[in-house]
Amino acid sequence: MKPIEFGYDIITTCSLEIETEDFEDCDGIRNQVLQLQESLVTGDVVSRGGAIWKTGLNASASGEVVPILRTPFINESELEDGVRCTNIPARHLVDILYTTVPDPGPWGRPIHRIVGVRVRQEAENWTADVSAPVQVFFLFSVVTFIRVPLVDEAPKTRFWELMTAPEMSEWAWLNIFKIVDHFETGDEILEMSACSIVLVMLAVALCVLFRCEL
Repeated sequence: MKPIEFGYDIITTCSLEIETEDFEDCDGIRNQVLQLQESLVTGDVVSRGGAIWKTGLNASASGEVVPILRTPFINESELEDGVRCTNIPARHLVDILYTTVPDPGPWGRPIHRIVGVRVRQEAENWTADVSAPVQVFFLFSVVTFIRVPLVDEAPKTRFWELMTAPEMSEWAWLNIFKIVDHFETGDEILEMSACSIVLVMLAVALCVLFRCEL
């Protein structure tokens, strides 16, 4: 088995032979395929850059590794009649998200860092050929590398996105009550309220300052 090379998308297949009479138990086929697919990716984390056993990284350090997110497989099988089995997890998909560090490495090569890994299954419907004693189906494993933008700062909340929007930038403080209509959750309203209180306190302080000067 060839190891995965960074940046190279791969698709591998293997055949699975199933007795025709086994189509009477679609749950058994489904569970067998799912166990095979889930055995392809073991462990709970991956290194952000380089193999852990080569780099000597501490796998328990959250800043050096990325957790593997596994999407649970949900059995949504339809009517099965002994010839057709539905919702078979025949496709095993691994999405690897990575970003590129702005500063190149010592040899001028770009430095890539893994920021996310997701494992999921895609289902197919299998129909048996009743004229054959053995059925042959194919299982797929797909690894895809997805480049994502580098995020240097924490994302802004929707309040600040609206307040700093170009169409509101000139009169942002006058539109604060107009923005209130866009918020529904308690956290958003709380943040907006805190900002409003700060603005009111600032206005009062300015009024007191101007009055003292007069």
